[in-house]
Formats: sequence, structure tokens, C-alpha cells
Amino acid sequence: MATETVNVRFTQTGAKQVTRSMVGMTAAMAGVGYGAIRMGKSLITGADELNKLRNSAKVFSKDQGDANYRIQETVRISRLMNQSLGATAEVMQRVSLAQDSAGFGTETTVKVVENLSKAVAISGASAQEAEGALRQFGQGLAANRFSGQELNSVLEQTPMVAQILADSIGENGVAVGALKALGEAGELTTAVLVNAFGKANPKLDKMMGEFQFSLESRLVSIRREAVLFGETFSNQTGAIEGFRGILDSAKSTLIKLNEAMLAGGPEADKMIRLMKGMATAAATFTQNLPVEIATFTYSQPTV
Repeated sequence: MATETVNVRFTQTGAKQVTRSMVGMTAAMAGVGYGAIRMGKSLITGADELNKLRNSAKVFSKDQGDANYRIQETVRISRLMNQSLGATAEVMQRVSLAQDSAGFGTETTVKVVENLSKAVAISGASAQEAEGALRQFGQGLAANRFSGQELNSVLEQTPMVAQILADSIGENGVAVGALKALGEAGELTTAVLVNAFGKANPKLDKMMGEFQFSLESRLVSIRREAVLFGETFSNQTGAIEGFRGILDSAKSTLIKLNEAMLAGGPEADKMIRLMKGMATAAATFTQNLPVEIATFTYSQPTV
């Protein structure tokens, strides 16, 4: 086999075309890198969300077994209701704030969160409205007074929550319209709210069995399961620990660089010269790249 040498000399237009092609390839590579960064960011965000859930469970639990139970139930309710872990965990936390002072246990806390989540869903609230209503209810529960903006928000956005609360008051219940007056009088206390939502509710369960979740809530569930998958993946591969190590190492390096630059002296001068050299080399490479492409020689094999 012989080889035939072909000298490829691009015209100015050709060089520009090759340069544009390389720019396009660079952009594509940057896109891949951006996707990897976003994936890593999502993994870290999910890990932080679960870490927050674990920390909250530990704070409000009497032992590790209780903490594990809270986490398991938070995941179960989130899946049952097609809502985010964060939304469920926040309500769990706010209900837990009132748990000791009101004298009810973790099982009751879980039942309150589950029934409240069901009532919010049946009310037809959007994912954003549902999270807002759950947050407002939790605030009223923790404050031992459900009134004002918290009560108004629930009445407007989640009528089923208001109906269950009204039905639970007294022997025969009260009208929903009477809740505002009761709230202003300070009668909608933590005990009243727990009584309304902390026990089995067959009527609510029947309505929930006929309920169809929205596409929006299903998208929330996809994100939640991606977070849980990321947690499992991380536990199996150590990915998050690797990210933590990289971030800690980068932080330590930057701290040392900042300290050296602030201190001045030979080390700072050395770093400045190094960075200037790197900048000059990069500029020279970029400037000469079209010339190098234009004089490229390719040996083509021939038979």
C-alpha cells in the first residue's frame, strides 16, 4: 500500500467555516457539560432535601426508631398524595411542634398530616395552592390559634379542609361560615384541629378513593421519585460523598489562595505570574488556531 500526501490549504473562507464548525462543536460539548452540571446540581439538591427531612425527624423524635417511622410515613404520604417530600415534611414538622404541648403521639401526628393532605387534594387546589394551605394550617396548629390570614387562606383555597373542621365541632357540627367567628374568638385551638384530622375519617377516605390526581401533581411525583432514586444511587455509589469531597477540597484551596493573595509576598507574586502566564497562553492559542488549521497537512492512504 502506498500513501499519497495531500496538502490541505484552506482559503480564508474555508478557515472561517472550520472555525465556525469548531465553535459549534465546542458549544455542543458545553451543552453536555451543562447537562452534567444540572444533573449534579439536582442530585445535590435532592440530597439536601432528604438531609433536611432526616434532621427534622431526629429533632422531633424520642429515639431513632421514631425518627425512622416519621421519615417512612413522610415518604408514604407524599407518594399517596402525589406531593413533594418538602411539602409533607413541612406540615409534619409544624404538627410536631404542637405535639408535646398538646399531648398527642407520633401516630396522631401522621394521621393529621395524611387526612389534611387528602382534604387539600379533594379541594381541587393546585400544587402551589396545596403547599400554601398546608403551610398555613401548620402555622395555626403550632400557634394554638387558627384564625386570621391562616384561616382565610384555608377557607378560600381548600374548602374541604374547612368542611371537615366545621363538621367536627360540637355534636352536630357547625356551618363553615361560622369558622371565622370561632377563629376570632380563639376557639379553633390545636386540640380542636387535632380532633378534626387526627382520627379515621371513612367519608374522607371514600372520597379519596374516587379522586383523580392532576397532571401537575403527577409531575411533582416524578421529581420526588427522582430525588429518592438519587438518594438510593448515592448510597450505592457514594456519589454525594464524592461531591462533598470535591466541594470541600475546592473550598479549602480557594481559602488558601485568598489568604496567600491577601498576605502578599513571594507566594502571591508567584500565583499572579502563573495566572498571567495561563491567560497569555490561552490568548495565544485562540489567536493562532485559524492559522494552524489553514496549514494542516493530511496523509491519505491509497491502494
